[in-house]
Amino acid sequence: MQEEHWKPPPNNPPRMEVPEVRIEKAKKTEKMYERKRKHRKIVDEVTKRINKLPTGAQPYATFILQLCSYVGSCGKNRQSNKVAPITSKIQARHLELEPLCCLSSCLVRGGCTAVVAFEAFFIATTLICMLIQFYSDGHFHFWRPFEQSFNAYITHPIFFYILLAFDLITVIAALCLTHGLFRFDKSLLRLHYRYDLFALCFHVTAFLLYAFAISTKGSQHWDFPNTLLVLSFLSQIPVQIWALSVVKSCADFFALIHVFVSLADS
Repeated sequence: MQEEHWKPPPNNPPRMEVPEVRIEKAKKTEKMYERKRKHRKIVDEVTKRINKLPTGAQPYATFILQLCSYVGSCGKNRQSNKVAPITSKIQARHLELEPLCCLSSCLVRGGCTAVVAFEAFFIATTLICMLIQFYSDGHFHFWRPFEQSFNAYITHPIFFYILLAFDLITVIAALCLTHGLFRFDKSLLRLHYRYDLFALCFHVTAFLLYAFAISTKGSQHWDFPNTLLVLSFLSQIPVQIWALSVVKSCADFFALIHVFVSLADS
């Protein structure tokens, strides 16, 4: 008996099925190249317009174009390297460990919220004092000539501009702390801890200098805005010492949570 061999049908040749993963990858690659082509087209169009500008303005326009391209590429890299936030992975049993991070069994997250409230109160108080100091004779005076006295040097508007810059830094620090509390971000809390060290030194220095300056002979004395400003500096010294402890404990608590979440993922 002659042995028969199987032969594929001539009209239906065997075909390899392409996995869906390869199809999705090919679509993503095609979309990426399409974005690059659009980006290249936009850059070429802008370059043509830059070449039509006067010679002196071309270097500045080219620099702005390069800066925008760099910022856009950084944004795309951040999106591609984005890690899932830890907030969604935190369970109620993790938050029950919060009292272990403070010897007095306090709630460190509530303490950090109080620190933000104290910082906001200090900013509002100093802004009111500065407005009162700048306003006189029915007008705002943002500058005055220097006088030959320690009182005039310390209470000059330059001091208030330095205080205004410090208030701006405090706003940024308070926003970082608030964002860190909502996202359980230990790095933002450690950043605020460094700010607390700086703020403690600033408040001690400002309190000693300003209190001594208005106690000496000069145009500024112990009136309402100066007294309120000195009391603001003085009240922030124990607040900053307390904030150092609370923020450090909260950062340690978040680090502990990160460890538990990492162990659960592994």
